[in-house]
Amino acid sequence: MRSDSCPVRKWEPPPRGFLKMNVDGAVSLSTSAGDVGGFLRNEFGDTLLSFSKPVGNLPPALVELEALRVGIFAFLDSCWAGKYRLVVESDCKNVVDWVLGMTLPPPAFLIIVKEVASIINTRSMVLRLIPRSLNIEADLMAKQGIG
Repeated sequence: MRSDSCPVRKWEPPPRGFLKMNVDGAVSLSTSAGDVGGFLRNEFGDTLLSFSKPVGNLPPALVELEALRVGIFAFLDSCWAGKYRLVVESDCKNVVDWVLGMTLPPPAFLIIVKEVASIINTRSMVLRLIPRSLNIEADLMAKQGIG
């Protein structure tokens, strides 16, 4: 009997000269409060920075966009910003597609999308969509803030 199974994927390190930021957002079903979280890691998987920040009562897609923005600014405010480039990973397809220009964002989100896209482009950052299963730690960090 033959078993075809998918290989288990795990966190992959960034290329040499890069750091990797995994970000996620979470919204409480009971209070609608949003929180964002993320981790910055080096090529060895060492956590250099982590964050969890409340963002108020926002639509889930905007919370995910805020996670991306907050993560990028956390990197830019760190001592590593001048020494490394950044790979940012999110499990939110809509947000990644909006920022990469694959689809148009809702008009209410356009200013933030343009801001994030501009920073990613001018700083030569890389934005990637990853499966939710590879973003569990960022998800847990975001969920800590909503209880």
